[in-house]
Amino acid sequence: PALCMSSLRVALPAKAHIASKRPSRRATVRVSVSSTSSTADMATTKGEDPHSRSPQMHTFLVQEHLKSAGLVACGGAAAAAVSHLALGDAWLSNLPTLAHYGLLLWGGANLAINWLEAPVKFQAPSLTRPIGLDVGRHVFSALNKVEVAGAAALAYAAASGGLGPAAWQLVPALVGLVGAETVGLLPVLFRRAAIVIKGEPLPPSKVHLLAMAASVAKISLLVTLAVKLA
Repeated sequence: PALCMSSLRVALPAKAHIASKRPSRRATVRVSVSSTSSTADMATTKGEDPHSRSPQMHTFLVQEHLKSAGLVACGGAAAAAVSHLALGDAWLSNLPTLAHYGLLLWGGANLAINWLEAPVKFQAPSLTRPIGLDVGRHVFSALNKVEVAGAAALAYAAASGGLGPAAWQLVPALVGLVGAETVGLLPVLFRRAAIVIKGEPLPPSKVHLLAMAASVAKISLLVTLAVKLA
């Protein structure tokens, strides 16, 4: 018994010392989580976009953008249809006035974002180009969803005959232009913004000039249609 007790006195402190040196599983998990968080923080500090690290992720984001645009278009048309059913003839009689002010508001939003906010924000000395582009693509994505809803509601209003003959000349062009921006221009611009955010060299392209021309054409159509409906 004395020999056993002496052996225990030696073995137990040694085991406790080894256990104290061995990191626990919870501590290992904490270290892993903290290292992952620090890596994400470093990536954010460097201006990297985790969503733009793979072509598959970019394709997924573009698909989500188009899917949400389609849902917003259905929502805009449905809202116009519900208003039509609820108000009846009153909706048709007041539709040109509502469309007039709505088109002017739409054109003003394009002027404010495309030609004022977008270039002015890059003059801030504390705003880096990757961060500015990241903010810009979120702003333009939100604006595009509003435009898609407006285009769908406008198309329904024109199809219902509430806008008169002027609508049949300009509404199809306006709706087609919004659709071309949604499907063609914005995904390309978002891809180029992701390249800059990653810090990679940007290949030359004229898509930005096309986007500017589309914006000028869209604002012209909005103002012209608003004047015709006044």
